[in-house]
Amino acid sequence: LSHNLHVSSAPGMSPFETCYGYQPPLFGHQVPEVEVPAAQTLVRRCRLSWIRACAAITQTNADYSHQHRRRRHRPGPIFQPGDQAWLSSANVRMPAGSCKLPPPFLGPYPVEKVINPVAYRIRLPRSLKVHPVFHVSQLRP
Repeated sequence: LSHNLHVSSAPGMSPFETCYGYQPPLFGHQVPEVEVPAAQTLVRRCRLSWIRACAAITQTNADYSHQHRRRRHRPGPIFQPGDQAWLSSANVRMPAGSCKLPPPFLGPYPVEKVINPVAYRIRLPRSLKVHPVFHVSQLRP
């Protein structure tokens, strides 16, 4: 229901309004009062459920954005020259005739030099034919 009532940015109206030409009434404040106590009780319960759901969604979105910021700005591992590091095989071409499912990481290979806090030169075998400087996101301790 909430998806069908959400105003989309492209057409400037909700999917329900796009199909039927009007927004459906949700609660009693949008339709004339009815003198049926059971209906008023139902509308009151629906309104409370709606308020609770909106609060829960808002809290969940805040939690997710907090977790995203915390994970996104988490510092990567720090290597020193001589440390061993595993290299991600995602961007490395494997030799011809390799198996269908390559290993997720290659190595471990020794770190030769710290270029800057997020880039490291790794001593690789010549058979890989890859530039030896990698971002810290491509390395694992």
